[in-house]
Amino acid sequence: MSSHAVTGHERPFSLDELFFSTTDPKGVIRSGNEVFARVSAIPLEDMVGKAHNVVRHPDMPRAVFRTFWEALHAGRGVAAYVKNRSADGGFYWVMAFVVPIADGYLSVRLKPTSPLFAVAQEIYREVARVEREVEGGDVRRRKPSIAAGVEKLEALLAEHGFSSYRAFMHAALMAEVTARAAALGTAGETDAIVRDAEAALDRLVADLERYGELATALGEKSAFVLDLAEEIRLFALNAVLSSARLGEEGAALGAVAEILGRRSDEAEPPIRALKTDLDAALELLGAMGFRIAASKLMTEMVGAFLADLRATGAEPASLAGELTALADGLADGGERLAVSITDFSTRLEAVESGVRVVDSHLRVVRALEVNGRVEGARLHDEAIIDLFGTIAHQVADAREQLKTFAALRDATHAKDARADAAAVRSSVTGAAEHVLALARA
Repeated sequence: MSSHAVTGHERPFSLDELFFSTTDPKGVIRSGNEVFARVSAIPLEDMVGKAHNVVRHPDMPRAVFRTFWEALHAGRGVAAYVKNRSADGGFYWVMAFVVPIADGYLSVRLKPTSPLFAVAQEIYREVARVEREVEGGDVRRRKPSIAAGVEKLEALLAEHGFSSYRAFMHAALMAEVTARAAALGTAGETDAIVRDAEAALDRLVADLERYGELATALGEKSAFVLDLAEEIRLFALNAVLSSARLGEEGAALGAVAEILGRRSDEAEPPIRALKTDLDAALELLGAMGFRIAASKLMTEMVGAFLADLRATGAEPASLAGELTALADGLADGGERLAVSITDFSTRLEAVESGVRVVDSHLRVVRALEVNGRVEGARLHDEAIIDLFGTIAHQVADAREQLKTFAALRDATHAKDARADAAAVRSSVTGAAEHVLALARA
């Protein structure tokens, strides 16, 4: 492979085509499909037995592969935009999704088309530049160059609003599968073995865009909730200072301020607990969307593989290893997705419970605010009236913000989550069992 110069021409393939390959635990290719062989310009028989980096393009930052392999070694599925090199010196981009299987790894790749693809290309160029600068042509500096690349990758992702590579990976796979589904529609026949699984997953994929919007809303409300605790505490402190300024005349106001301070202290723990639940819901939402996209992709790969098998007239037994790998990947993904759906729904229930507790504290603050304004009016003190007027505005805004949480479960169909989880588990497991039966036939 290294003897082929990079020519810069792009190897074409269509949006409806999916790459498939399996490797051993060290990344040595065991099998692949015709799409992988054709686009890579390497006959399948020549590819088997070689390390997967036979298609590695020099433009790819090593930091991405470091992050990729760390996730796989931890037993997690992972996704990344990857630029590969073909045997004739050309290149092609894929969104690669890889999962651990019993004795190695299974990879499915698709053509990237979402707006996040351009973001990744921009980031990769900068990360690769940093790696080259640190390495300086000396391979002995490869480790520090990769470490610098990982640091730069995380920093650039943060600039684009992603808390980690994992968060970016979740968003990217969701975006690519959603864009692909929108472009391809429902045209074409679905293999009978995966038909039920495809139908169950299509319903979930249709919600992926809304999940992305919900993730943004959850992030915003998480920041709002954290600020709320500090605002209530400051209002109480200002009220205490105002009453102290007034001496004996401010005794009644001081009593209100003392209760307000106590209630702000009591409200802080449940407010912070709500923040924790919101952050957890945001993480679970990303994981759930990622697993929906991954299961959809895996199901389509199984359907495409079975269609190829029938078109070529090959005996299933001759591809038992590939069929077993696909069945394992499909079943594991379906189970993880079902658990993820249930976990997200459970966390939203905790969010709703936390909202009710926080709202009960805000109702008390609202009542104290009314008493504070009455005292301000009695004392003809505009500063106190303004202070408690501000409290009134902030509490009213907070309660309106909290009301919107009640719509979260409806927005995500979370009330149907357990039924969705059961349907996905049943349909995907059934498809995997059929595929495994073919392998054993």
